Amino acid sequence: METGVCRRTWGRKGLVFVHRRVDEGMRTQAQALLTLFTGGIAGLVGIPFVEWLHRLIVPTQGWSAYWLLLTGINVIAMTIFAIGYRRLPVNPASPEC
Repeated sequence: METGVCRRTWGRKGLVFVHRRVDEGMRTQAQALLTLFTGGIAGLVGIPFVEWLHRLIVPTQGWSAYWLLLTGINVIAMTIFAIGYRRLPVNPASPEC
């Protein structure tokens, strides 16, 4: 249940972000691309990758090392996002969400 709630909240925030930042003519395509990356490609690549990490790390180094590595991966992803995010202005043509 918790994973579903967190995933839905994150997904909705992403769609609102795209809705507020992308011109109306490209909004549908941008939301579809976001959904493809987060729901399709991320699941197809992420699940096998995390399973591989689990089989590699947990038997030899334990759960703490596994979760520490996953946390490190998330910190790297957040850092890349923070560097790439340039406080884009809200599209004045879009209504408030």
